Amino acid sequence: MRSIWSSLPLLLITQSPVLAQGASDLANAHADPLPSVEGPISPTAFVIAEIDVHDPVAYEEYKSEAARLITQYGGRYLVRGGATEIIEGQPPQGRLIVLEFPSMAAAKAFLESDEYRPVAAVRHRSATSRLILAEGMVP
Repeated sequence: MRSIWSSLPLLLITQSPVLAQGASDLANAHADPLPSVEGPISPTAFVIAEIDVHDPVAYEEYKSEAARLITQYGGRYLVRGGATEIIEGQPPQGRLIVLEFPSMAAAKAFLESDEYRPVAAVRHRSATSRLILAEGMVP
């Protein structure tokens, strides 16, 4: 048998307009998501690179400086020169690199930055490369 004390919280909520509205808001919280504080969410962006290294010593200099700048601009490595297996089509020329950035704007800011320009010049001297910038999915 339930005592009156076990029903007290329910009675307080249903009898108080303020508490009842709060309980209703909690029950319906899943219906309306909270508005974004930061505005619309940008899709992620990926830089996909094929790098055929001709001068491994110079390319090592490129790798260390590029990694620092990639992180500085909000990027991260997803693939960095690991093993590849061709399922269809032509194999990449050299190693395959995939970078993820929070947005196209962040990826372009990295690629077009004054800091990266001289680092990219080292890559151009030490390797033949092909870079692709691709927009990803909205997180």
